[in-house]
Amino acid sequence: MRILVAEAKWTGHHLFLAREVATELAVTDHDIILATTADDQPSAREMRRSTLEDLDPRIDLRPMLDGPKAGFSHIRNDDSRVECDAVGSAVRDVDPDLVILPSGDAVGYALGHRRDHPLNSSRTKMILHQPYVGYGGRGWKFALRRESIRRRLRRLRTSLAALDHRIADALHPHQTVTMIPNPPMATTERTREAARAIFDIADDQLVFLAAGEHSLRKGTHHLVSKWPDAPNTVLFIVGRCSDDVRAAVDSRRRNLPDGRIRVLDEVLDNQRYGDAFRAADVVTVCYPMHFGASGILNTAIAYRKPVIGSDYGCIGDLVERFGIGTSFDCRDEATMRTNLRKSVASPPRFDEQLAQPLIDFHTQENLGTTIRSWILGPGESDRSPLPYPARS
Repeated sequence: MRILVAEAKWTGHHLFLAREVATELAVTDHDIILATTADDQPSAREMRRSTLEDLDPRIDLRPMLDGPKAGFSHIRNDDSRVECDAVGSAVRDVDPDLVILPSGDAVGYALGHRRDHPLNSSRTKMILHQPYVGYGGRGWKFALRRESIRRRLRRLRTSLAALDHRIADALHPHQTVTMIPNPPMATTERTREAARAIFDIADDQLVFLAAGEHSLRKGTHHLVSKWPDAPNTVLFIVGRCSDDVRAAVDSRRRNLPDGRIRVLDEVLDNQRYGDAFRAADVVTVCYPMHFGASGILNTAIAYRKPVIGSDYGCIGDLVERFGIGTSFDCRDEATMRTNLRKSVASPPRFDEQLAQPLIDFHTQENLGTTIRSWILGPGESDRSPLPYPARS
């Protein structure tokens, strides 16, 4: 059987998840084709290189998709059509038996309005990340947007999986949604001291890590602007930064001693990324406008690092329920300032006993078992129990 794994986007976690899905399928006897962006701008090339350079040789890698130029897709604009057409073109070229979309929200939204499209069929399987459909929000505009997305997704004929437990609750009762573990980041074997030496961080410094891709949606600029002037405490920002975040950092350098905010503004390979987590004491997930599952949160769990983060969305559902840190309203700047000061004065702790259900669910072994059984059918060993609230 020929299986096409198609990912037209290249920012954030998109290519990482596509690689994970293709890799877990490559252990089977099927032909696996991984279609990625054909974008040739430097950032896209670097992301492909850092993500896919050690790809399993059994996977046929084809950079052939002309996706959205920004490298990500807004659901409710022309990006959804562009991505849908890009994947449709790849399907015509490859003629696969199954089509897997590791992040299918934008395509799913487009297909909900194009029910006769060839992708809108049982041979297409997509993972939904957009938990917007499952959460409340502020005001009637949020509610209207949420209902528009819900209606589209409820029309799908495709097989669905999700990274957020509330997505299932928001869809049609007869739509089966498989929960997929977040891909765990491979943990580096370096000691905390060795990892700190790489980044020139002193052993006695209290380090709060902000990792990933930093933009207005992730709120890193607010984290920077409200960061307290506490002695021997460092906010360590690693990953590609938007211009807004860079401007926020530059403005604080005028009133903060050197080294209180440190920035590594680049695409990191897995080793350097892991070293940053190993070097940290606390991980931040203070996202004011992020509703869904968080790869940063799951990497913090893999490293047993406590977090401070939003009390909203999927992060808010998980942080205090599983004893992995402290949550607060990151949309309110005064609340954020107060809670950052509290966290610096008294850092949160990681309760491994409470977190154990999450640790067991989000493992590489369970990821592979879940992906293969969802895509290829039963026959795998039992999956780890779902630690989230059951579908109502």
